[in-house]
Amino acid sequence: MIHPASGSRRKQFKHVPRGEPHGTRPLPYLFLTCYRKQSLFKHKTKHSTSCDCVSDKRVRQVVNRALRDITSMWRIVSRASIHFTSGRRRDGKATVLRFHMAPKLSKIFPESCLLIVVGVVIGMLLFHTSTVHVSPLTPDTFFLYMLPPIILDAGYFMPNRLFFDHLGTILLFAVVGTIFNTLTIGASLWAVGQSGLFGVDCPILDMFLFSALISAVDPVAVLAVFEEIHVNEILYIVVFGESLLNDAVTVVLYHMFEAYSEMGPPNILFSDYMSGLASFFVVAVGGTIIGVVWGFLTALVTRYTHEVRVIEPIFIFVMAYLAYLNAEIFHMSGILAITFCGITMKNYVEANISHKSHTTVKYAMKMLSSSSETIIFMFLGVATVNDSHDWNTWFVVLTIFFCSVFRVLGVILLTAVVNRFRLYKLNKVEKFVMSYGGLRGAVAFALVLLIDPKHVRLQPMFVTTTIAVIYFTVFFQVRDEV
Repeated sequence: MIHPASGSRRKQFKHVPRGEPHGTRPLPYLFLTCYRKQSLFKHKTKHSTSCDCVSDKRVRQVVNRALRDITSMWRIVSRASIHFTSGRRRDGKATVLRFHMAPKLSKIFPESCLLIVVGVVIGMLLFHTSTVHVSPLTPDTFFLYMLPPIILDAGYFMPNRLFFDHLGTILLFAVVGTIFNTLTIGASLWAVGQSGLFGVDCPILDMFLFSALISAVDPVAVLAVFEEIHVNEILYIVVFGESLLNDAVTVVLYHMFEAYSEMGPPNILFSDYMSGLASFFVVAVGGTIIGVVWGFLTALVTRYTHEVRVIEPIFIFVMAYLAYLNAEIFHMSGILAITFCGITMKNYVEANISHKSHTTVKYAMKMLSSSSETIIFMFLGVATVNDSHDWNTWFVVLTIFFCSVFRVLGVILLTAVVNRFRLYKLNKVEKFVMSYGGLRGAVAFALVLLIDPKHVRLQPMFVTTTIAVIYFTVFFQVRDEV
């Protein structure tokens, strides 16, 4: 996850040494060492007897042996406690803390995978032992409460110069790449469905609706994984920038195919296609402008908060959230709005607020972002355990296959284009990681829950397939990268 100790995104790509830092010790060791220094091993006065010396020597031996035993047990328990974590939701952060006490485990098993596993365990316990229905992560909860803190943290601490230096590459992958994946995946699934392999009727518009949501590269999953495996800055900014900016394309394509599916193929006119194309530019540009305007408005107001420094942190959070809500009210891209609001605040607001306010904002953003990511991945695991799934083996397998193949093909084709205009060429290793960087996550899951089962009969099958694709990209692709 995002580490609160870092002040900027550039500092997060330094090499992290293995093992414990020099000088750190488990808590029992520090406690008993301090106690020993203060009480047991004081310097003896000249009136001390030989019997006292013998007694002190025995005490010293006993304490040293106890220290070794307690230290060993502490390390064993801290590494094994992850396997015996309680199934209560409040233990999510405790599990994460125990998880990071085992450096080797945290390097081979990313935190996002751990949280999904914990969520599945909690879901199984609740499903088999409790009569209370636990509602899954609803789209409204995700888009209104969970996603904004994560994107605000990403935009506020984004290396702006690096982002704008590679903006052309990012836009090409976000716009052209997403449209390419949507059209190819949807057409391939529809073509296979016409052969009768899936055993159900597969309307072409429903297939394109599903391919639009499954083509979304999730910024939550990319943030959670790429920062743990410490990829280089250029690779990180290209993949993460793509995951942010393709939100406009994904939302427009999703709502466009949703409207087309409700209208029916015979009722779609040429003007409907043109309005869908125009809405893409309106959503993208409108969300960006709204975010920049709210960012400048925040900078203007913070010039006059010298006498009320205490309200500066909360004012920054409120203004950023209002930018997100304002964009959503006008059906613009809320993610783009809060992203560029954070970028603008970083450049103009930070100079107006006090050092204490800046520190408060930094750590509060990190805390809210980390908490939201934890809740999202755990709820994703909880929502997996229910009795409403519609499993179609061929549809799941071919969806994963087409997502992987067309992601690789799209990266190869688009990289060949951008390398003609770049001074720094993307090499084969970076192409490989970018192909694996198409992680699906909670964004795709929230979008598939928005589908109305009354108009799209295959909605239960789409939900099950989306969960399977998320698990494949987060577990198998991330494990290979690590």
